[in-house]
Amino acid sequence: MATVKHAIFAFRPTPYYPALACYAYRGGGGGEDRISHLPDGLLSNIVGRLPVKDAARTTVLSSRWLRIWHSTPLFLDDDDLIPSREDDVDMDTIADAVSCILGSHPGPFRFVRLTCTCEHAASIDDGKLLRTWISAIADKGVDDLVLLNRRRPAHGNLPADVLRLSSLCRLDLAYWDFPTTDDLSRDARFPHLRELGLFETRIRAADLDRLIRFSVKLKKLAVIGSNNSPPSVLIRSYNLRCLLFWKAVTHKVHVLAAASLERLILWNPTAASPPTKLIIGHAPKLHTVGFLDPSSHVLELCYTLVQLPSPSPLPMAPSVINLALKFRIGVPQEVDMVALYLRCFPNVHILHVMFNEDDEPSVMPSFKVWQDIPCLLSTVQVVVLRNFQADDVQFQLFVFLWLTANVLKKVVLVLADALGTREAVVDMLKSVWANRAGSKPKIVLQSGGTKWSFHTASDLSVADPFRF
Repeated sequence: MATVKHAIFAFRPTPYYPALACYAYRGGGGGEDRISHLPDGLLSNIVGRLPVKDAARTTVLSSRWLRIWHSTPLFLDDDDLIPSREDDVDMDTIADAVSCILGSHPGPFRFVRLTCTCEHAASIDDGKLLRTWISAIADKGVDDLVLLNRRRPAHGNLPADVLRLSSLCRLDLAYWDFPTTDDLSRDARFPHLRELGLFETRIRAADLDRLIRFSVKLKKLAVIGSNNSPPSVLIRSYNLRCLLFWKAVTHKVHVLAAASLERLILWNPTAASPPTKLIIGHAPKLHTVGFLDPSSHVLELCYTLVQLPSPSPLPMAPSVINLALKFRIGVPQEVDMVALYLRCFPNVHILHVMFNEDDEPSVMPSFKVWQDIPCLLSTVQVVVLRNFQADDVQFQLFVFLWLTANVLKKVVLVLADALGTREAVVDMLKSVWANRAGSKPKIVLQSGGTKWSFHTASDLSVADPFRF
């Protein structure tokens, strides 16, 4: 559970500065009270950046501080309410504190993160306390909301009032059963929601479809750790820029109409059974796709199934310039399918290839089907080979790309964790260095395995999400 909390919070901006707390309510020093001479706007900014306990303590200083506390959008994290250095935590006391803050502060709230008390609140009177909290938050407004349910393996019913959170800019849900949207009015909208993260949250396909369509400013959607919930995902969104499935299994992902979609990432370290059908329709700005895996995905472009034997005419996605592939180089059919994938993306500039760490090829693959692939001949400038173990089969692919990619400028070999030393790799590289005519691309050796973060994958400020 701690891992999930870290995953949700990692790379988020720090909402407050604890060092300020001692200045907000420290007394008895005998010095001049200079902070109270600051204007209300600045004091409100200070209070809003304090942990919620420290912010509440400022109310005892004077009626002015009480007024400032009431008018300041707060950061409420129930983690801050848990006493430090105490093994036995009285959850009733912590829940009472949450209830008090939600009841006494008029709102709105800048952040509300309930990661310790949701399970407790959901267990009282069949979830009455939790429903009271969500109702209060919906009435008063919140920008950023995180709700983490600690009950495992059973999920909990998320109160339907979450559908009234019209002020939301960011929502992260973990281990919930999402409420039905069948009765949701067309007037109900999430006009400000930009980021949505669903962590092992069970949701019906129809509910997710409505949630996406009603969130007109949604830019990022991350589905993490789900197991066929929803069983299919339909994307109809004008503003969505990043779609991420992280260790998530679903039968079908259909990008029907996504005019602004730039990044489509499906990552599952283990093969899906049955494979996910990925349908890419209207996505004219799509420039980053991966990791496509023949054992886990069935690709359909422009409503044409990409399969062997090659369809005619072959569907193309010319907007994609960054492509990531994952396959077993010792399986000839997967080698052939990857070649077919490459032909569907004629303008790739950056090509990532991830080898399966447990792949033990028994035959030397033939790269004849890789001959005359347009992107290899004319556009690929950077090749990254990940989990490179320097065996004969993987090295054969490196040699092929080294000699075939005409405009290649850089090759990055990310060595597998099991590879002990670099000397053998260096010796192999020296043996083919002179075989390439003309200018030689730069070769970079890096250490690392398959560690990756979905935050890196979904961070739109990172130019290449597959460089990790």
